[in-house]
Formats: sequence, structure tokens, C-alpha cells
Amino acid sequence: MTSTFERSRAGQDPSGLLHLQFLVNVGDHDTFRLHVDLDDLAGKTPAEVLPAMRLLAASAPDTTLLLAVRGGPAYSPRWQCEESPLAQRARRQVRILEALQVIQAHSYQRIVILESSGTSHEELAQIVQLARLLQGPEIEATWTYVDFSIPADAGPPPEGEFSVAVLHELHARLGGRQIPLGMYRCVTYPAARIANPGEAAAAQAGDSIRLLPGSSDRAIITAVSASEARAALAARDGTTPGE
Repeated sequence: MTSTFERSRAGQDPSGLLHLQFLVNVGDHDTFRLHVDLDDLAGKTPAEVLPAMRLLAASAPDTTLLLAVRGGPAYSPRWQCEESPLAQRARRQVRILEALQVIQAHSYQRIVILESSGTSHEELAQIVQLARLLQGPEIEATWTYVDFSIPADAGPPPEGEFSVAVLHELHARLGGRQIPLGMYRCVTYPAARIANPGEAAAAQAGDSIRLLPGSSDRAIITAVSASEARAALAARDGTTPGE
């Protein structure tokens, strides 16, 4: 006998992103189906859509759903989720949305989700990397050389191997916008040496000298606040953080 379904409940999440239809089998009230439509994310904020996207992303075949009054009785028994393209899409996007939420926590500018067609894979990768840096802990990397600008009132160049830190102001690049974050990317080179000591000895403030790895090519990358960056540089030589 063919089952007939009728709409039992319909609604949407608070963000208006997910449109839900709960269908009940009129011949068997223990049989439910869930139909989900997803609105466009563009123009919404990460905070608005993350709860709905996390719910959708969790809708995998190894999970179950229960339709119930909040704090009250259930309308149905639990039923198995079915894999869907929307759930697969949500799993890919949740990571980006969570990264945008981390970035928003460091900016007074409102961050909204861009059209997917206007955002390159490279830009998305940079968003995830930036969020990871902002969350800490420190990131370790290797390096081959770095060109270092001599600060004002610098003393004579050090001899042999030394440690040096370089600060760069952090911005988030979103849809062609450069969003300041009030944070600095601090890269510490624990074992550096001057590539050409003779040139370094004759260099003036503002000149660039090349540094090479010494006994180690290890670099440590952290994110520090603007106040931490200013305090560190003031303690060292009174210069202002910069590229």
C-alpha cells in the first residue's frame, strides 16, 4: 500500500536561513520526514547563521533527530538523518564561518558573508589561517631569509647569532576590503645571522639588511595586541611597529 504524506509542521530557524518542513505519514504516525531549504548566506553575519549551519552540518546518517516542544514532549520518535548535498555543503562552510566569527571578535567593522562566487579559494584559505593565528597558540615554521629594516636609534649590528622579532600589522582581506584588527603578527627568529656583516656595518636607519638562519631555521609566529606590540618595541628601542 502506498503511503501518503501530509505536512505536519513547518518553520524556520531564528536567522531565517533554514526553512524546515516536517512531513508525517498519515497512515503511520511514527514515520516522519524532514525537508530542508537553505537561503543564501550572502549578507548575513557569521553569528546569525552559525547555529543553523552547525545543525545542518550535523545532519549525517550516523545522527538522529527528534521533533519536540522545547522543554516539553516529543512529537515523534527519533529518526535517522539522511545524507544530503545541503549537509555536505554546510560541513565545508562551517569552518569558514567559524573563522569569520573569530576575526569579527577583533574588529569593530561589521563582517558579513560574501557571495561564494566572489571569494577565491586562496582568500578562504587565508581567512582560516588568520583565524588560527588569532586564536593561538604559537605556530612554528621554517625560513630561508628575511629582509629586516633597521629601526631608528639602533645600535651597532650584533655579531654572530642572535634572536630577532619582526612585527607586521594584521588585516583581514575580505572581498577587496582591508579590515584592521588591532593586532600584530609577530615572527620570532631565535637563531638569525646577518648575511653580509660588512654592508650591515655601513647601513643607516631605514636601510634593509638580509638575515639568514643560523644554527636553526625555526621561526615562531604569534598574534599580539597593539598594546603588547608597542610595549615590546618601546622597551627595545622606542620605534613604532610596522612592516
